[in-house]
Formats: sequence, C-alpha cells, structure tokens
Amino acid sequence: MSARGAEQTAETGSQQIERAEPEAETDPTDEITARQLEHLAQLAAAPPTGPGVPTTRLSSEELCRLGQEIYDRELKSRLEPALNGKYLVIHVANGDYFVDDDDMQAVQEAMEKYPGNRFFSRRIGRLDRL
Repeated sequence: MSARGAEQTAETGSQQIERAEPEAETDPTDEITARQLEHLAQLAAAPPTGPGVPTTRLSSEELCRLGQEIYDRELKSRLEPALNGKYLVIHVANGDYFVDDDDMQAVQEAMEKYPGNRFFSRRIGRLDRL
C-alpha cells in the first residue's frame, strides 16, 4: 500500500477499511464519451433547427416560420416567376425541396425521400395573384 493509500486507511476495531481514491489520470475514451454526452445534452437543450434535425420535433409555427424563411431567402428568386402557381414542398431541416403541378404529388415525393418527417408547403408566387 502506498503512503497515500495508508493515509486513506481507517481502523475500526480490528478491521481496516480502505477508501478508494479516484484516479488522477482519466482514460481518453472516458473523455471522448464525456464530450459526446455534453454535446448531446447541448443538442437536446438547443432549439431544434439545422441540418439533420428531425422535423417532427418542430412546432407547426416553427416549421412554417423556417419554411417561409427558406423560401424567401433561397428559393423565391430561383423559382419565381417561371414556376408561379406550382406547389412547393420544403424539408426545412436541410432545405431540400420538391415542385409539382399537383400538391399531393409533391408531398408524396418528399415523403418517399424523407419518411416520417413533416414539411412546409405552399404555392410558388404571390398568393394573391395566382
């Protein structure tokens, strides 16, 4: 027993009880696990946005807000006016989108590529002038 261990030994009657000390050095795999757990905890606490985040975690309001932002920022200038009146379905987690004359067909294509997810949909163009 080391001098340090002897300091941690307490006698009770004729028995000796040794208290275990935590190791001074940590295993590198434990550090990785701790970092991964910390990252997962941060993800769980953060608002659910960005690539790879399941759209099922978004509220309807958040889904609509993100979908409209993607449309205004990235898609509007590409799709209008050439595709005005067609239906657009956006996967808000990654910005992938589907366009079709038939709204149900656009949704079906999105659901086939991203099963179990929710989507933002709208008609392309100004809604008051279709």
